[in-house]
Amino acid sequence: MMATNADLQLQLAKATAQNGAVRAEKDIVMERMTSAESERDRLRAKVDEIQAVMLLRATDAATSQARITELEEASSQSLARLKISDITIESQQERLLGLERLNRELNSEKQALVSKVGRLLCIISLWG
Repeated sequence: MMATNADLQLQLAKATAQNGAVRAEKDIVMERMTSAESERDRLRAKVDEIQAVMLLRATDAATSQARITELEEASSQSLARLKISDITIESQQERLLGLERLNRELNSEKQALVSKVGRLLCIISLWG
């Protein structure tokens, strides 16, 4: 019985030692798990932050693209108006040149008529 008692005490001592080792290992695993959970929470927060920034940038990009499209359309309309204006100006310049040419011709005719009238007046005054 003594041998059995000694054997049981030895088994109890081994079991106690193993229990202590398991508890120590459990504490280490719990620390690691707590650390991993903290790291996971930190990474999730970082991911949420990055997603928020990405959403903001995507919104900014969409707004910018809409503004670019709007400006391109306005630019296209302005260019069309400018072309129409250029055509109108060219047409008006041609008309102005024609009117200036006609004015010069009329002034020439006027001078010729004034000259004829002057000669006729001279002739009439000589006869009279």
